[in-house]
Amino acid sequence: MCSVYTTSDLTLCTASIVNLCAISVDRYLVISSPLRYSAKRTTKRIMVYIACVWIIAAIVSISSHIIANLLDDGTYVDDTGTCQVSRVPLFTF
Repeated sequence: MCSVYTTSDLTLCTASIVNLCAISVDRYLVISSPLRYSAKRTTKRIMVYIACVWIIAAIVSISSHIIANLLDDGTYVDDTGTCQVSRVPLFTF
């Protein structure tokens, strides 16, 4: 269960960050070329953007989980029994 928790935590946090980046890019495109971009902004294109956000988040989360499993056991349980992401130095920079 700890592995599921850490993987979902990484996925949701990464999706939130990537979503903010996608919103920023969308706002920039609306401001820089409003007429051209509004014609290109379709439901299908927005769904592709949303799918890209979740795919990027899943790749980051799963790859970090796989790397943590290769270097360590993938999770870190401290003395109080708290489940955390691995403390491998690769993730701390």
